[in-house]
Amino acid sequence: MSSGKAVIYKTDRNHFSKEFRKAKWQTLFFGYGFIELKRLNSILEKRVYRIYDDVIEFSNEHESARIEISEIEKVVTETAEHQREHGLADLIITMRETGKTYRLEGIKHADALEEVLSLAIRAENEQRKMREKSKGDYTEYKLGGLEHMNSLVGLWQQGMISDEDFEREKQKFKKE
Repeated sequence: MSSGKAVIYKTDRNHFSKEFRKAKWQTLFFGYGFIELKRLNSILEKRVYRIYDDVIEFSNEHESARIEISEIEKVVTETAEHQREHGLADLIITMRETGKTYRLEGIKHADALEEVLSLAIRAENEQRKMREKSKGDYTEYKLGGLEHMNSLVGLWQQGMISDEDFEREKQKFKKE
């Protein structure tokens, strides 16, 4: 579990508004709508999305997952007609390496969550680029050789070793 406080989202009850209305009518006329109401409420209980600073944890009736925000490629909202009237949307998360998508369904303010996650993804991409850039290419010298090379340059600049000695030592480091 990630450290810090999570923002918890759940699938809003209005995501299933048509199904709930149908089940209520079935209850009035046929009685078996109670089973459908119980099933819909059970689905709503299981759909929980926890958003931390670095991780999204979610579970629904089919799967549960822990998504590292650093592994997300993109986030998009998708709104169905029945969701629009209630201000709901689905959040679709696409993973970078695998291309797998996750759908967080029936979320209120999904567009705001999309914006926040997009900013986090952009910041993570910038950090990744900076880490790659800072790695550099130090394969030319052995470990500790760079410090030794700096001391040789200092000795050479002070005139304590000759140009030939400096070049000879420099070639030794490049070979090792």
